[in-house]
Order: sequence, then C-alpha cells, then structure tokens
Amino acid sequence: RSIKIPIERHTFAYLCYRCNKPGHFIKDCPETTPKRSSFFQPCSSTTSDSEFPTIHCRCGGGLCEIRVAASRDNPGRKYYRCPGKYDKHCGYFKWCDKLRAD
Repeated sequence: RSIKIPIERHTFAYLCYRCNKPGHFIKDCPETTPKRSSFFQPCSSTTSDSEFPTIHCRCGGGLCEIRVAASRDNPGRKYYRCPGKYDKHCGYFKWCDKLRAD
C-alpha cells in the first residue's frame, strides 16, 4: 500500500508506507530486512550427519533431512524432517536424539 501525493499537475508519486520515500511500494522497499525463520533453520548437511543415522521417510519420499532447531526452547537441537517439498511433504518430524534413545 502507498499514499498518493501530487507532484505536478496530473502527476502522482507514491510514498512507501515503511520509509515514506517515493518511487517504490512497501514490498520493494530497500529498507526491508530479510525474513529469518523463527524456529528452524537447515543445517549444512540436510540428508546425512555422521552423528546420527540416516533414515528413510515413512512416506517414501527419500532420506529424511537433518536440520537444526533455532527456537528459544531447543536451540541447536537436531531433528529429522520429511525431504518432500510443498504438497509432497508428509510432515514427518522427530528429534535426532529421541530416535537414538528409542
């Protein structure tokens, strides 16, 4: 969204709602900071980790990815997740240390 302000007769410029500068909309604002996942971030190796065994996802989508939680309650804790993308993602999730304990 933006605000129209007259510049000259029959000419309008749009002001960005974030920075109040003309020439772009809020979605294109150069002052926007990149979004960061608040809970989970992929670790450097998403398919295997020598610390934990590789497992196949229960949906048949391949090897589970191993990721690292960045949540307040579990920072740095590794977990398995389904490797499927978008509609092929079954939602499988298990903490790596729980699998080893089972």
